[in-house]
Amino acid sequence: MMRTIIAIVLIALGTLSAHVWTQFLLRNPAVEAFVNSDRLWLAVFGVVFVFGSIAAACCAALVFHPGSLPGRRPEGGE
Repeated sequence: MMRTIIAIVLIALGTLSAHVWTQFLLRNPAVEAFVNSDRLWLAVFGVVFVFGSIAAACCAALVFHPGSLPGRRPEGGE
């Protein structure tokens, strides 16, 4: 129960602090130049590719776990 409360408080603090750093980023000339450049889409594609690769690896680990394959027994099983 305590972990749930801590998690909710941390999410709330992160959400509230997002307003502050978002305003800072929106007024920063370097950030504005980056958003208006072609490098933004390369960075977006890179982030999507990395997170997609991690998600695919996690799904493959769950699907192909020895205990979940038919006819296979996990280590130490009879």
